[in-house]
Amino acid sequence: MVNGKISGVSVEVQLVLGINLPPIRINGDCYCGEYFSAKARINDSAILSVPIASPQNKSINCFTTDKDKNIELRKSSGNGHGTLFNQNIALKVNERGVCHTRYPNNNLRLIKMIYGGRMEIWEIALVSQNGSFFAPTQKTYEAKFYWDKKMGKIVCPRFDESWPQIVEFGKNLLNEEDMLEPIEKHESDLAERRKNEKEAASYRLAMLKKPNTGYVLWWSHAQGYGAIKMYNYIARVHWKEIFRCHLLAFLSPGEIVKYSALRTPNGKTSFRKEAVGVMPVG
Repeated sequence: MVNGKISGVSVEVQLVLGINLPPIRINGDCYCGEYFSAKARINDSAILSVPIASPQNKSINCFTTDKDKNIELRKSSGNGHGTLFNQNIALKVNERGVCHTRYPNNNLRLIKMIYGGRMEIWEIALVSQNGSFFAPTQKTYEAKFYWDKKMGKIVCPRFDESWPQIVEFGKNLLNEEDMLEPIEKHESDLAERRKNEKEAASYRLAMLKKPNTGYVLWWSHAQGYGAIKMYNYIARVHWKEIFRCHLLAFLSPGEIVKYSALRTPNGKTSFRKEAVGVMPVG
């Protein structure tokens, strides 16, 4: 899916080009328009605006992280009709004269708490592909809080070890009326998820035996690349190497893809291989 949807949240983009142009409301295809360097000036920027529809909606908050994954709640503004989060994003011009934005300063991150201790983390980015701008919304993580009676505390198995900062942050956002399920329920939830994943894995394994075939492990709109799993490798995929019938080049986790070749990636990266000529199957 090219563009996720958060209930009660809309997205607007406003270009600041010396004068303020009318905001662009983002629809399902997340297309904002084209903006090339012929119009660009050194101090040009864009404002990514995320209005939260209801002032009573306390379940959605915006946060920032540093390189150590520490989290800080982001301040909002509002006019009594809702809450508004803004991100000022600098516009850059590359060596080919095309205007673009740069990760990690091209997105807003939202955390949404759902009754029962569920937590979703969303990312809303402003990205450019060959001068065409898009503002996709993507759910990047989801997790669930449980009550551990034996330890006498709230736990989050998904992130307790890998991202304890988000666990503490999420605990502070839980509502008093949230009825957390016991940690024992996590085992049954995990078993059900593994069952579903096993069925999907059987299909993927069969597909991986075909030449030049893989499936998508993850994709980041904000970073402009993702990773695909092949029989012997995990390879990076950049948006420029994706061919699909859509304005925005992207991949979806779990998607089966074909690729024309593998090569050694340029630049500093942990990936040993990069796939080129990538096309979704079906």
